[in-house]
Amino acid sequence: MKILYVTTCLDNGSVSRIIATLAIRMKSHGYEVVVVSYEMSSDSKVQYQLEYNRIKVKYLNCKKNEILKAKRRLQDYIRGFSPDIVHSHLARGHITALLAKSDKQRFKLVGTFHSTMDYLHPISKFFIGTYAKRFDAITAVSASTLSTFPFAQSMGQDAHVIYNPLFSEFTGSEGISNNRERLITILGVGRLLPDKGFMELIRAFRIVQKTFKSELWIVGTGPQEEKLKILAGKLLLGNVKFMGFRSDVSSLMRRAHLVVAPSTSEGFGYAPIEALVSGTPVLAHAMPVTKEILGFDSPRWLTNCKVTKTLAIAMMTILKNYGTYLTAVEKIKADLLTWYHPTQIVKEYLALYGRLTDLEPDSVETVFEE
Repeated sequence: MKILYVTTCLDNGSVSRIIATLAIRMKSHGYEVVVVSYEMSSDSKVQYQLEYNRIKVKYLNCKKNEILKAKRRLQDYIRGFSPDIVHSHLARGHITALLAKSDKQRFKLVGTFHSTMDYLHPISKFFIGTYAKRFDAITAVSASTLSTFPFAQSMGQDAHVIYNPLFSEFTGSEGISNNRERLITILGVGRLLPDKGFMELIRAFRIVQKTFKSELWIVGTGPQEEKLKILAGKLLLGNVKFMGFRSDVSSLMRRAHLVVAPSTSEGFGYAPIEALVSGTPVLAHAMPVTKEILGFDSPRWLTNCKVTKTLAIAMMTILKNYGTYLTAVEKIKADLLTWYHPTQIVKEYLALYGRLTDLEPDSVETVFEE
């Protein structure tokens, strides 16, 4: 089987890492894989990772508004590679792949949606909605995300939920002990955007630190970073540390006493799952997607992160009853590692690819190095 992945950019973000995880495991399984990206990202560890695993990476080298030029270049790559599956990710990846497909081409087109339709630019909504019938199948990273796309319902069995895979630093953490900081440490992780809830987290921490001597670590970058630093300064919170981008998030989660993922809008939501498989209690915003991904035990780990006092009370409840929550973490950890292990996710994608192409996938029980 030949598989061609199409995306917008190979940066160090979650979607790029997901594509790399899938591509490397498909390659290790004996399939031919090519990854096509709109543009090259400087200092991309994902690009290095792909090339290290001998996966060809090609670039369209087109600007955002050069859709037709990108379409022609993608068609050239498709003619040269003759893939069985073209698997697109992110808006420009979808649009380019949809436009590149014609009735004469034999490949099957799969599109994966990582965020809800609300997040798409109006022009992207128009293009994807207009040409959606060219998809042979679509997947979304949660049922909550899939339900926001009107054309999904008409696709019937060709619309699927396939969750995101955990990254290797989390699947390999089994047996590693939690070396927690001596001072109570609360960790907030995510892109620093208005809908990610960090303003409320800082305000809630101001209440918490009056009862529990503690620090708040904020990991991530984004356009709201300066405003968050100003807020922490106004509230005289010298115990809030802005740590920027970190590649050792799994280690930080094991050192923390509590992880807070206050985002109020997610297509999937990695942080709650990553915290729990790292052995650390978590608080996330109560919304359909977090209830879905955490399963039957979700109420324990969810609260209303939009309300400062409610969030603060929930954080203090966990810290006051810490032993009980650690026991609960151990109970759910194994389930999460099973549900979101890359081997399981690859198995689901291979089943989809095999059904579309009538090519029988082999067993994928082997866990590959990344």
